[in-house]
Amino acid sequence: MVDKKIFDYNMRDDFQFPVYVSYELADFGGGIQGILPEKRISGVFTRKGGETFLELAAQPLKPGSEKSSVRTNLDEVQSEKDSHDWYATTWSGEIQFTLRRYVKVGGTEHFGFNSVSYGATSKWNVYDFVISSQFHLNKQVYRARLDIDHMFDWFGISNPRQDADSLQKLEYHDLKFQGMHFSLNVYGGFLKKNGNRIFQNVATLDLVLMFDQPQEKEPVYQLAVQVRNLMQMLMGKKAGINRIILNQDQSRSGDKLLPKDERENWFLAQSFLPENVNESDRDWSVPFLNIKENFPLILESFFKNQKIQKLVSSFLLISQYKVPVSTAVITLVSSIETFYNEEKYENGKKIRNAKDKLKKFLNLIQSPSDLVRRELGVSDFNIDAMISRIKNSRDYFVHGEKENEFTSETDLITDLMALELLVKHVIILIITNPELFD
Repeated sequence: MVDKKIFDYNMRDDFQFPVYVSYELADFGGGIQGILPEKRISGVFTRKGGETFLELAAQPLKPGSEKSSVRTNLDEVQSEKDSHDWYATTWSGEIQFTLRRYVKVGGTEHFGFNSVSYGATSKWNVYDFVISSQFHLNKQVYRARLDIDHMFDWFGISNPRQDADSLQKLEYHDLKFQGMHFSLNVYGGFLKKNGNRIFQNVATLDLVLMFDQPQEKEPVYQLAVQVRNLMQMLMGKKAGINRIILNQDQSRSGDKLLPKDERENWFLAQSFLPENVNESDRDWSVPFLNIKENFPLILESFFKNQKIQKLVSSFLLISQYKVPVSTAVITLVSSIETFYNEEKYENGKKIRNAKDKLKKFLNLIQSPSDLVRRELGVSDFNIDAMISRIKNSRDYFVHGEKENEFTSETDLITDLMALELLVKHVIILIITNPELFD
Protein backbone atom coordinates (compact mmCIF):
# COMPACT_ATOMS: atom_id res chain seq x y z
CA MET A 1 0.00 0.00 0.00
CA VAL A 2 1.27 3.46 -0.89
CA ASP A 3 1.86 5.54 2.21
CA LYS A 4 -0.74 8.32 2.16
CA LYS A 5 -1.58 11.10 4.53
CA ILE A 6 -4.86 10.87 6.40
CA PHE A 7 -6.50 13.68 4.48
CA ASP A 8 -5.32 12.47 1.07
CA TYR A 9 -7.68 9.49 1.09
CA ASN A 10 -10.86 10.00 -0.93
CA MET A 11 -14.14 8.14 -1.35
CA ARG A 12 -12.92 6.26 -4.43
CA ASP A 13 -9.85 4.85 -2.68
CA ASP A 14 -9.48 1.20 -1.75
CA PHE A 15 -7.54 0.37 1.41
CA GLN A 16 -7.20 -2.23 4.13
CA PHE A 17 -5.84 -1.87 7.67
CA PRO A 18 -5.50 -4.32 10.54
CA VAL A 19 -6.98 -2.43 13.47
CA TYR A 20 -7.77 -2.55 17.14
CA VAL A 21 -11.40 -1.76 17.94
CA SER A 22 -13.09 -0.55 21.10
CA TYR A 23 -16.66 0.39 21.97
CA GLU A 24 -15.51 3.16 24.28
CA LEU A 25 -12.61 5.58 24.76
CA ALA A 26 -10.42 6.19 27.77
CA ASP A 27 -9.07 9.58 28.85
CA PHE A 28 -5.27 9.57 28.78
CA GLY A 29 -5.00 13.11 30.15
CA GLY A 30 -4.24 16.42 28.48
CA GLY A 31 -7.37 16.16 26.37
CA ILE A 32 -6.14 12.98 24.66
CA GLN A 33 -8.46 9.98 24.36
CA GLY A 34 -7.65 6.53 23.10
CA ILE A 35 -8.24 2.80 23.26
CA LEU A 36 -7.15 0.86 26.35
CA PRO A 37 -5.03 -2.22 25.50
CA GLU A 38 -7.07 -4.47 27.79
CA LYS A 39 -10.33 -3.47 26.07
CA ARG A 40 -9.28 -3.63 22.44
CA ILE A 41 -10.47 -6.22 19.92
CA SER A 42 -8.63 -7.23 16.77
CA GLY A 43 -10.20 -6.52 13.42
CA VAL A 44 -9.63 -5.73 9.76
CA PHE A 45 -10.98 -2.51 8.26
CA THR A 46 -11.44 -2.70 4.47
CA ARG A 47 -12.75 -0.32 1.83
CA LYS A 48 -13.21 -1.66 -1.70
CA GLY A 49 -15.35 -0.51 -4.60
CA GLY A 50 -17.03 2.22 -2.58
CA GLU A 51 -18.08 -0.10 0.28
CA THR A 52 -16.50 -0.38 3.71
CA PHE A 53 -16.38 -3.48 5.92
CA LEU A 54 -15.14 -4.25 9.41
CA GLU A 55 -14.30 -7.86 10.28
CA LEU A 56 -14.22 -8.18 14.03
CA ALA A 57 -12.97 -10.99 16.30
CA ALA A 58 -16.04 -10.61 18.51
CA GLN A 59 -19.80 -10.26 18.47
CA PRO A 60 -20.63 -6.95 20.20
CA LEU A 61 -23.39 -7.13 22.77
CA LYS A 62 -26.03 -4.57 23.59
CA PRO A 63 -25.38 -2.45 26.68
CA GLY A 64 -26.54 -4.36 29.76
CA SER A 65 -26.19 -7.80 28.14
CA GLU A 66 -22.56 -8.32 29.06
CA LYS A 67 -23.30 -9.73 32.53
CA SER A 68 -25.95 -12.17 31.37
CA SER A 69 -24.95 -15.83 31.86
CA VAL A 70 -27.12 -17.00 28.97
CA ARG A 71 -27.10 -14.97 25.78
CA THR A 72 -29.19 -15.13 22.62
CA ASN A 73 -29.24 -13.31 19.30
CA LEU A 74 -31.51 -10.72 20.89
CA ASP A 75 -28.55 -9.63 23.04
CA GLU A 76 -26.34 -8.94 20.02
CA VAL A 77 -25.80 -5.57 18.38
CA GLN A 78 -27.25 -5.51 14.85
CA SER A 79 -26.56 -1.87 13.99
CA GLU A 80 -25.52 1.43 15.53
CA LYS A 81 -29.11 1.77 16.79
CA ASP A 82 -28.30 -0.90 19.39
CA SER A 83 -25.06 0.74 20.45
CA HIS A 84 -23.18 4.01 19.76
CA ASP A 85 -20.02 5.17 18.03
CA TRP A 86 -17.23 2.61 17.76
CA TYR A 87 -13.54 3.43 17.61
CA ALA A 88 -10.64 1.82 15.78
CA THR A 89 -6.95 2.53 15.45
CA THR A 90 -4.27 1.12 13.20
CA TRP A 91 -1.63 -1.02 14.88
CA SER A 92 0.85 1.84 14.58
CA GLY A 93 -1.62 4.23 16.23
CA GLU A 94 -1.19 6.82 13.44
CA ILE A 95 -4.69 6.61 11.98
CA GLN A 96 -7.93 6.68 13.96
CA PHE A 97 -11.40 5.70 12.76
CA THR A 98 -14.70 6.69 14.32
CA LEU A 99 -17.55 4.47 13.08
CA ARG A 100 -20.91 6.20 13.31
CA ARG A 101 -23.27 4.04 11.23
CA TYR A 102 -22.90 0.33 10.66
CA VAL A 103 -24.97 -2.82 10.18
CA LYS A 104 -24.16 -6.47 10.77
CA VAL A 105 -23.90 -8.47 7.54
CA GLY A 106 -22.47 -11.77 8.77
CA GLY A 107 -20.44 -13.65 11.33
CA THR A 108 -19.97 -16.93 13.13
CA GLU A 109 -20.87 -18.02 16.63
CA HIS A 110 -19.99 -20.83 19.00
CA PHE A 111 -21.13 -21.68 22.50
CA GLY A 112 -19.14 -23.42 25.22
CA PHE A 113 -20.30 -25.86 27.85
CA ASN A 114 -23.80 -25.18 29.24
CA SER A 115 -24.05 -22.10 26.96
CA VAL A 116 -22.05 -20.10 29.50
CA SER A 117 -18.83 -19.29 27.66
CA TYR A 118 -19.39 -17.38 24.45
CA GLY A 119 -17.28 -16.35 21.49
CA ALA A 120 -17.96 -15.08 17.99
CA THR A 121 -16.72 -13.23 14.94
CA SER A 122 -18.75 -10.69 13.05
CA LYS A 123 -18.69 -8.71 9.82
CA TRP A 124 -20.11 -5.20 9.45
CA ASN A 125 -20.96 -2.87 6.59
CA VAL A 126 -19.84 0.59 7.70
CA TYR A 127 -21.57 3.40 5.82
CA ASP A 128 -20.63 6.47 7.86
CA PHE A 129 -17.17 6.89 9.39
CA VAL A 130 -14.35 9.41 9.67
CA ILE A 131 -10.58 9.15 9.52
CA SER A 132 -8.66 11.43 11.86
CA SER A 133 -5.36 11.79 13.66
CA GLN A 134 -6.98 11.91 17.11
CA PHE A 135 -10.25 10.81 18.67
CA HIS A 136 -11.32 13.91 20.58
CA LEU A 137 -13.25 15.53 17.74
CA ASN A 138 -15.71 18.38 17.65
CA LYS A 139 -19.24 16.92 17.58
CA GLN A 140 -20.47 19.69 15.27
CA VAL A 141 -19.30 21.18 11.99
CA TYR A 142 -18.13 24.76 11.57
CA ARG A 143 -16.16 24.22 8.35
CA ALA A 144 -16.45 21.74 5.46
CA ARG A 145 -14.06 21.45 2.52
CA LEU A 146 -15.54 19.73 -0.54
CA ASP A 147 -13.72 18.04 -3.39
CA ILE A 148 -16.17 17.77 -6.31
CA ASP A 149 -15.31 16.20 -9.66
CA HIS A 150 -14.47 18.67 -12.49
CA MET A 151 -14.69 21.65 -10.09
CA PHE A 152 -10.99 22.55 -10.42
CA ASP A 153 -11.19 23.04 -14.20
CA TRP A 154 -14.63 24.68 -14.15
CA PHE A 155 -13.60 27.52 -11.85
CA GLY A 156 -10.21 27.78 -13.57
CA ILE A 157 -8.60 30.09 -11.00
CA SER A 158 -5.53 27.93 -10.23
CA ASN A 159 -2.50 26.94 -12.27
CA PRO A 160 0.92 25.49 -11.35
CA ARG A 161 2.76 28.61 -12.51
CA GLN A 162 1.24 30.85 -9.86
CA ASP A 163 3.15 32.02 -6.83
CA ALA A 164 1.71 32.54 -3.37
CA ASP A 165 1.11 36.27 -3.96
CA SER A 166 -1.03 35.70 -7.06
CA LEU A 167 -3.36 33.01 -5.70
CA GLN A 168 -7.00 33.82 -6.33
CA LYS A 169 -9.96 33.39 -4.04
CA LEU A 170 -13.71 33.82 -4.47
CA GLU A 171 -15.84 34.49 -1.40
CA TYR A 172 -19.64 34.44 -1.30
CA HIS A 173 -21.16 35.46 2.02
CA ASP A 174 -24.61 35.72 3.62
CA LEU A 175 -25.99 32.51 2.10
CA LYS A 176 -28.80 30.56 3.72
CA PHE A 177 -29.92 26.92 3.44
CA GLN A 178 -32.63 25.37 5.62
CA GLY A 179 -32.00 27.88 8.40
CA MET A 180 -28.20 27.58 8.25
CA HIS A 181 -26.24 30.75 7.54
CA PHE A 182 -22.96 30.16 5.76
CA SER A 183 -20.41 31.42 3.27
CA LEU A 184 -19.06 29.55 0.24
CA ASN A 185 -15.41 30.25 -0.48
CA VAL A 186 -13.28 29.00 -3.37
CA TYR A 187 -9.52 29.14 -2.86
CA GLY A 188 -6.84 28.52 -5.45
CA GLY A 189 -3.58 27.05 -4.26
CA PHE A 190 -0.76 24.66 -5.01
CA LEU A 191 1.28 21.92 -3.43
CA LYS A 192 4.94 21.12 -3.91
CA LYS A 193 5.34 17.46 -4.87
CA ASN A 194 8.53 15.51 -5.26
CA GLY A 195 8.65 13.74 -8.61
CA ASN A 196 11.87 12.00 -9.64
CA ARG A 197 13.87 14.20 -7.26
CA ILE A 198 12.39 17.35 -8.78
CA PHE A 199 9.91 19.42 -6.81
CA GLN A 200 6.94 20.51 -8.89
CA ASN A 201 4.02 22.81 -8.16
CA VAL A 202 0.64 21.09 -8.42
CA ALA A 203 -2.32 23.46 -8.59
CA THR A 204 -5.20 22.84 -6.17
CA LEU A 205 -8.68 24.20 -5.52
CA ASP A 206 -10.64 24.19 -2.27
CA LEU A 207 -14.37 24.82 -2.01
CA VAL A 208 -15.00 25.61 1.65
CA LEU A 209 -18.31 26.04 3.46
CA MET A 210 -18.01 28.19 6.59
CA PHE A 211 -20.96 28.22 9.00
CA ASP A 212 -21.92 31.15 11.20
CA GLN A 213 -22.91 28.68 13.94
CA PRO A 214 -21.75 25.05 14.41
CA GLN A 215 -24.09 22.60 12.69
CA GLU A 216 -25.07 18.95 12.96
CA LYS A 217 -23.56 16.68 10.34
CA GLU A 218 -26.74 15.61 8.54
CA PRO A 219 -27.83 19.09 7.34
CA VAL A 220 -24.21 19.81 6.37
CA TYR A 221 -24.26 16.75 4.13
CA GLN A 222 -27.59 17.79 2.61
CA LEU A 223 -26.05 21.16 1.79
CA ALA A 224 -23.01 19.46 0.27
CA VAL A 225 -25.33 17.44 -1.98
CA GLN A 226 -27.08 20.61 -3.13
CA VAL A 227 -23.71 22.24 -3.88
CA ARG A 228 -22.81 19.18 -5.97
CA ASN A 229 -26.20 19.23 -7.74
CA LEU A 230 -25.82 22.90 -8.65
CA MET A 231 -22.28 22.38 -9.90
CA GLN A 232 -23.35 19.34 -11.90
CA MET A 233 -26.05 21.27 -13.74
CA LEU A 234 -23.73 24.18 -14.53
CA MET A 235 -20.82 22.00 -15.58
CA GLY A 236 -22.95 19.54 -17.54
CA LYS A 237 -20.89 16.64 -16.18
CA LYS A 238 -21.64 13.66 -13.97
CA ALA A 239 -19.91 14.76 -10.79
CA GLY A 240 -19.52 13.18 -7.39
CA ILE A 241 -18.38 14.42 -4.01
CA ASN A 242 -14.94 12.86 -3.90
CA ARG A 243 -13.87 14.06 -0.45
CA ILE A 244 -15.29 15.95 2.54
CA ILE A 245 -12.91 17.35 5.18
CA LEU A 246 -14.74 18.66 8.24
CA ASN A 247 -13.47 21.44 10.50
CA GLN A 248 -9.81 22.42 10.54
CA ASP A 249 -6.41 21.99 12.13
CA GLN A 250 -6.60 23.81 15.46
CA SER A 251 -3.21 22.62 16.66
CA ARG A 252 -1.82 26.15 16.96
CA SER A 253 -2.98 29.09 19.02
CA GLY A 254 -0.61 31.89 18.11
CA ASP A 255 2.85 30.52 18.77
CA LYS A 256 1.58 27.89 21.18
CA LEU A 257 1.37 24.28 19.97
CA LEU A 258 -1.72 22.43 21.16
CA PRO A 259 -2.32 18.65 21.05
CA LYS A 260 -5.45 19.07 18.96
CA ASP A 261 -6.47 18.54 15.34
CA GLU A 262 -10.21 18.72 14.77
CA ARG A 263 -10.14 17.72 11.12
CA GLU A 264 -12.14 14.68 9.97
CA ASN A 265 -11.92 12.96 6.61
CA TRP A 266 -15.58 11.98 6.26
CA PHE A 267 -16.63 8.84 4.38
CA LEU A 268 -20.28 8.00 3.92
CA ALA A 269 -22.45 6.04 1.55
CA GLN A 270 -23.46 8.35 -1.29
CA SER A 271 -26.36 8.02 -3.68
CA PHE A 272 -24.12 8.92 -6.62
CA LEU A 273 -20.37 8.66 -7.17
CA PRO A 274 -19.42 7.96 -10.81
CA GLU A 275 -16.65 5.40 -11.23
CA ASN A 276 -14.93 7.04 -14.18
CA VAL A 277 -14.26 10.77 -14.42
CA ASN A 278 -12.74 12.35 -17.53
CA GLU A 279 -11.23 15.52 -16.12
CA SER A 280 -9.88 16.51 -19.56
CA ASP A 281 -13.43 17.05 -20.88
CA ARG A 282 -14.01 20.80 -20.54
CA ASP A 283 -17.09 21.22 -22.70
CA TRP A 284 -19.20 22.96 -20.06
CA SER A 285 -22.95 23.57 -20.15
CA VAL A 286 -22.29 27.00 -18.62
CA PRO A 287 -18.65 28.16 -18.36
CA PHE A 288 -17.91 29.90 -15.07
CA LEU A 289 -16.57 32.99 -16.83
CA ASN A 290 -20.00 33.45 -18.46
CA ILE A 291 -21.75 33.76 -15.08
CA LYS A 292 -18.96 34.98 -12.82
CA GLU A 293 -20.56 38.38 -12.18
CA ASN A 294 -23.98 36.84 -11.53
CA PHE A 295 -22.69 33.90 -9.48
CA PRO A 296 -23.42 35.46 -6.04
CA LEU A 297 -27.08 35.88 -7.00
CA ILE A 298 -27.19 32.37 -8.47
CA LEU A 299 -25.92 30.89 -5.20
CA GLU A 300 -28.23 32.96 -3.01
CA SER A 301 -31.31 32.10 -5.06
CA PHE A 302 -30.58 28.41 -5.50
CA PHE A 303 -29.93 27.61 -1.84
CA LYS A 304 -33.10 29.31 -0.63
CA ASN A 305 -35.37 27.90 -3.37
CA GLN A 306 -36.50 24.40 -2.45
CA LYS A 307 -38.65 24.14 -5.57
CA ILE A 308 -35.68 24.36 -7.93
CA GLN A 309 -33.61 22.09 -5.63
CA LYS A 310 -36.27 19.38 -5.84
CA LEU A 311 -36.59 19.82 -9.59
CA VAL A 312 -32.82 19.48 -10.05
CA SER A 313 -32.72 16.41 -7.78
CA SER A 314 -35.47 14.70 -9.79
CA PHE A 315 -33.77 15.50 -13.08
CA LEU A 316 -30.41 14.20 -11.89
CA LEU A 317 -32.06 11.05 -10.58
CA ILE A 318 -33.02 9.95 -14.08
CA SER A 319 -29.94 11.38 -15.84
CA GLN A 320 -27.41 9.74 -13.51
CA TYR A 321 -28.86 6.23 -13.54
CA LYS A 322 -30.17 3.82 -16.16
CA VAL A 323 -33.79 3.89 -15.04
CA PRO A 324 -36.69 2.32 -16.97
CA VAL A 325 -38.49 4.52 -19.47
CA SER A 326 -41.67 4.40 -17.38
CA THR A 327 -39.81 5.58 -14.25
CA ALA A 328 -38.14 8.42 -16.13
CA VAL A 329 -41.43 9.62 -17.63
CA ILE A 330 -43.25 9.50 -14.28
CA THR A 331 -40.40 11.27 -12.47
CA LEU A 332 -40.01 14.11 -14.97
CA VAL A 333 -43.73 14.81 -15.36
CA SER A 334 -44.32 14.66 -11.61
CA SER A 335 -41.38 16.98 -10.90
CA ILE A 336 -42.73 19.61 -13.31
CA GLU A 337 -46.23 19.28 -11.83
CA THR A 338 -44.76 19.80 -8.36
CA PHE A 339 -42.69 22.77 -9.55
CA TYR A 340 -45.90 24.42 -10.76
CA ASN A 341 -47.96 23.29 -7.79
CA GLU A 342 -49.14 26.83 -6.99
CA GLU A 343 -49.06 28.21 -10.52
CA LYS A 344 -52.21 29.96 -11.77
CA TYR A 345 -53.86 30.86 -15.06
CA GLU A 346 -54.37 34.52 -15.93
CA ASN A 347 -57.89 34.28 -14.49
CA GLY A 348 -56.46 33.37 -11.07
CA LYS A 349 -57.42 29.70 -11.08
CA LYS A 350 -54.77 27.13 -10.26
CA ILE A 351 -53.29 25.19 -13.15
CA ARG A 352 -54.19 21.56 -12.50
CA ASN A 353 -53.83 20.09 -15.98
CA ALA A 354 -50.46 18.34 -16.37
CA LYS A 355 -50.37 19.06 -20.09
CA ASP A 356 -50.75 22.79 -19.49
CA LYS A 357 -47.96 22.69 -16.91
CA LEU A 358 -45.65 20.88 -19.33
CA LYS A 359 -46.38 23.42 -22.07
CA LYS A 360 -45.78 26.36 -19.76
CA PHE A 361 -42.52 24.85 -18.50
CA LEU A 362 -41.04 23.93 -21.88
CA ASN A 363 -42.05 27.23 -23.44
CA LEU A 364 -39.74 29.04 -21.03
CA ILE A 365 -37.03 28.48 -23.64
CA GLN A 366 -37.26 29.92 -27.13
CA SER A 367 -38.01 27.57 -30.03
CA PRO A 368 -37.89 24.25 -28.13
CA SER A 369 -38.66 22.34 -31.36
CA ASP A 370 -35.62 23.86 -33.04
CA LEU A 371 -33.47 22.89 -30.06
CA VAL A 372 -34.56 19.25 -30.31
CA ARG A 373 -34.01 19.18 -34.07
CA ARG A 374 -30.57 20.75 -33.73
CA GLU A 375 -29.20 18.72 -30.81
CA LEU A 376 -30.91 15.36 -31.40
CA GLY A 377 -31.03 15.49 -35.19
CA VAL A 378 -34.78 14.81 -35.22
CA SER A 379 -36.51 16.39 -38.20
CA ASP A 380 -40.02 17.84 -38.05
CA PHE A 381 -40.35 17.51 -34.27
CA ASN A 382 -43.66 18.72 -32.81
CA ILE A 383 -43.53 19.79 -29.15
CA ASP A 384 -47.30 19.72 -28.58
CA ALA A 385 -47.55 16.19 -29.94
CA MET A 386 -44.65 15.08 -27.76
CA ILE A 387 -46.29 16.59 -24.68
CA SER A 388 -49.53 14.72 -25.41
CA ARG A 389 -47.73 11.40 -25.83
CA ILE A 390 -45.69 11.90 -22.66
CA LYS A 391 -48.76 12.92 -20.64
CA ASN A 392 -50.87 10.00 -21.91
CA SER A 393 -48.05 7.56 -21.24
CA ARG A 394 -47.64 8.87 -17.71
CA ASP A 395 -51.37 8.36 -17.10
CA TYR A 396 -51.11 4.82 -18.43
CA PHE A 397 -48.08 3.97 -16.28
CA VAL A 398 -49.60 5.42 -13.10
CA HIS A 399 -53.35 4.85 -13.46
CA GLY A 400 -53.72 2.31 -16.27
CA GLU A 401 -55.70 4.94 -18.18
CA LYS A 402 -55.60 5.82 -21.93
CA GLU A 403 -54.38 2.40 -22.94
CA ASN A 404 -55.35 3.13 -26.54
CA GLU A 405 -53.02 6.16 -26.52
CA PHE A 406 -50.01 4.10 -25.43
CA THR A 407 -48.05 1.91 -27.86
CA SER A 408 -44.78 0.81 -26.23
CA GLU A 409 -41.88 2.08 -24.16
CA THR A 410 -39.63 1.73 -27.22
CA ASP A 411 -41.75 4.26 -29.10
CA LEU A 412 -41.30 6.68 -26.20
CA ILE A 413 -37.50 6.75 -26.25
CA THR A 414 -37.19 9.67 -28.68
CA ASP A 415 -39.83 11.64 -26.78
CA LEU A 416 -38.05 10.94 -23.49
CA MET A 417 -34.69 12.05 -24.92
CA ALA A 418 -36.30 15.27 -26.15
CA LEU A 419 -38.00 15.88 -22.80
CA GLU A 420 -34.75 15.35 -20.87
CA LEU A 421 -32.92 17.75 -23.19
CA LEU A 422 -35.55 20.45 -22.81
CA VAL A 423 -35.90 20.06 -19.05
CA LYS A 424 -32.12 20.39 -18.69
CA HIS A 425 -32.10 23.64 -20.67
CA VAL A 426 -35.04 25.06 -18.73
CA ILE A 427 -33.39 24.23 -15.39
CA ILE A 428 -30.16 25.92 -16.47
CA LEU A 429 -32.16 28.95 -17.62
CA ILE A 430 -33.88 29.20 -14.22
CA ILE A 431 -30.64 28.72 -12.28
CA THR A 432 -28.63 31.27 -14.27
CA ASN A 433 -31.43 33.88 -14.42
CA PRO A 434 -32.93 33.76 -10.92
CA GLU A 435 -34.07 37.37 -11.14
CA LEU A 436 -36.62 36.31 -13.81
CA PHE A 437 -38.24 33.61 -11.68
CA ASP A 438 -38.57 35.09 -8.18
